[in-house]
Amino acid sequence: MAQTHQQFVNALDAYIFKVAQKLGTQKGFFEYWFKILPICKNHKAAFELANFMHFKIFGVEKYTSYNSFHNQKTRYLKNLKNG
Repeated sequence: MAQTHQQFVNALDAYIFKVAQKLGTQKGFFEYWFKILPICKNHKAAFELANFMHFKIFGVEKYTSYNSFHNQKTRYLKNLKNG
């Protein structure tokens, strides 16, 4: 059976909500980045996509640059390893 327009809109809203919940936190942003990494050209492309998604949902970029993201990711992973 074909999906109605409203069912499609509801499914899309639910997906966007789940992505927003992830991207809204530092941990979630990194988890999302790791999730999309295999389908991206490289690490920077995955960052740019995740940061763009954050911008589209929240109206601001999560990180000002790839270097800023990379430094925070390194610190985050180090804390996971030591914690």
